Amino acid sequence: MLELRPGMDRTVAEEAELKLVVLALPPVKSVQAKSMAEQVDALALTVWPTLLSPTIEADAVLIQRDTKAAQLQPQSGEDARTYLQRLWRRPARE
Repeated sequence: MLELRPGMDRTVAEEAELKLVVLALPPVKSVQAKSMAEQVDALALTVWPTLLSPTIEADAVLIQRDTKAAQLQPQSGEDARTYLQRLWRRPARE
């Protein structure tokens, strides 16, 4: 999503944010009856990083980007539990 921001105005950024939330609903609903461990495995590396990230904003974000936002994304080879442990050890936002 960061690659798309240079061409966004406020309206486009708000629409993108809304669409991300709407796209998160089906995966969340699909695991709501499962155990918490299964929900973590299904959502922690896909849906949660998107929903934890700062709100999508227009072009100005390229100049004033939250330097800690990248820490919310899963790292290569990271499983769900490792991802969550990393987030809990060092909060991305202070």
